[in-house]
Amino acid sequence: MQNQQIVPRWLYVLTPCSISAAFFIFVILDSYADLGTSEGWSFLGVIYSMPPLIGLILLDVVLRLFLRNRFGLIWLIEIIAVLLVFLLLAYLSGNI
Repeated sequence: MQNQQIVPRWLYVLTPCSISAAFFIFVILDSYADLGTSEGWSFLGVIYSMPPLIGLILLDVVLRLFLRNRFGLIWLIEIIAVLLVFLLLAYLSGNI
C-alpha cells in the first residue's frame, strides 16, 4: 500500500519543468566556470539560459498552485511547454 503513495510524490516533485530547470541551472554554472577561459563568450550561455529558467520555474509553480493533485494534466502541460521552449531556443540559435 505504501508503494502506491510514493509514486505520485515522485511524479509531483520531478516534473518536466523541474528537470529542465535543473538542466538550465547546470548550463549557467558551467558557463560561469568557463568564463575565464572563453574570454567572455560563455557569458552568452548565462544570458540565453536565464529567461527559460525563470519561465519554467514560474510555470511549474503556477501549475502546482492551480492544478493541485492532477499529475497527468500537470505533466501533459509541462511536457508541451518544455518542448516549445527547446524548439524556440533551437529556432533562435539557428539550429532548425
